[in-house]
Amino acid sequence: MKYFLFVFTVLVLLSVNVNAEDEGFFDGFYKAFFGGGGGECPVAENEYLSLLNTIESLRHRVSELERSCGNASFDTPVDLPLEVGACCTREQGNSNCIDSLDSGECGSFNGVLYTGRMCSSLSTEECGQSTPTGSCCHPKISYVNESGVFPVQCLDSLTEYKCGLLQGSWSEDSQCGELGESCPSFGACCYDDGISKCVNWMLETNCNKLVGIFSANQKCDEVQCHGPIAPTGSCCHPKISYVNESGVFPVQCLDSLTNYKCKLLQGSWSEDSQCGELGESCPSFGACCYVREGHIHCDNWVLESNCSNLAGTFSANQKCDDIQCNSPTGSCCHPKISYVNESGVFPVQCLDSLTEYKCGLLQGTWGEHIQCNALGESCAPYGACCYNDNDVSKCVNWMLETNCNKLVGTFSANQKCDDIQCNSPTGSCCHPKISYVNESGVFPVQCL
Repeated sequence: MKYFLFVFTVLVLLSVNVNAEDEGFFDGFYKAFFGGGGGECPVAENEYLSLLNTIESLRHRVSELERSCGNASFDTPVDLPLEVGACCTREQGNSNCIDSLDSGECGSFNGVLYTGRMCSSLSTEECGQSTPTGSCCHPKISYVNESGVFPVQCLDSLTEYKCGLLQGSWSEDSQCGELGESCPSFGACCYDDGISKCVNWMLETNCNKLVGIFSANQKCDEVQCHGPIAPTGSCCHPKISYVNESGVFPVQCLDSLTNYKCKLLQGSWSEDSQCGELGESCPSFGACCYVREGHIHCDNWVLESNCSNLAGTFSANQKCDDIQCNSPTGSCCHPKISYVNESGVFPVQCLDSLTEYKCGLLQGTWGEHIQCNALGESCAPYGACCYNDNDVSKCVNWMLETNCNKLVGTFSANQKCDDIQCNSPTGSCCHPKISYVNESGVFPVQCL
């Protein structure tokens, strides 16, 4: 309550234009108010300084009101000077001082204002140790001019905390001009990406990742990028395939690729070499015969190392059609494939001479050592299905009898809709939604 009355009394004194510019006035007034006519101050020093800052803020507010209410009648002058001084703050455990702030500005930093003082005049007891500064290399900021947006290489006189906020590399008590190679320059990077390219404002380390040529403190307009600028070689087992009328096949090796391009294709690169020179260092694809779940299988386009993982037999540069794996074959009923001719696309009913593995890939039903023509009813034929859909007679081709039965339809095996007549039963139709017209008007039909 005493502090409230003290601040209130100060407001009253200010309102009657007491000249309180002398800090000693309030010092004596404070001690008198709290009974401290002599001896030790009854409150801590920081609390005392905080009250003085509050007084300065109040004087600042009075001054602002007087300026905004200049036409009103006041006994106090409207040109009350605004006190400024050194503002001591603490940031991340470090002391910092800013000159020429008023009480409101200093308060926004949660600082202590020393009115009429400069930071250089404050003791370490008043504001602690000054925060060391230094250079900040490669901060994550840019500057803008009429030519564009450009990264900043280095900034001087930053604290470690501020440099950390900018994600830069800080050096205490150093200047950017002293860093030399420890703060490398930006520059132009010429690299090969199928065509010769150039990028500005790149660091040499990043340019090296592109296998490029770096020009420090240069821009692309000032250098010449002549391609190809990177060495080339063979690229073994790139992750690409080629397509022809027989299918899709993996590429074993490519010539004249840069290391960068070969890495993009996840291949193995050999500088200044040709695929034909690699020999066993770029092993061939081939056919692999292996056993799984008691059955013999064969896969094409397998590497020998992968075939060995399957405990299989590898045949380099061969396909399964070229070798014998002694894998049993048989019929594959209703595989999920179709054939195409000039009439359309049609499902395949059965395939002969497939291994169980291949038939499984086609989601068919496999019969070991059986031919399709020997399956009979166990591999039901496709046919035409006549069925009724909301009293409309319909017909569907290439349907199995089991599916036709689900539609309560009539199935014709090995037939197409063009070959049959779908005759729907007839009967009476009461109150159809149609009308007839004569010379007397329009009338609904009762029954058909």
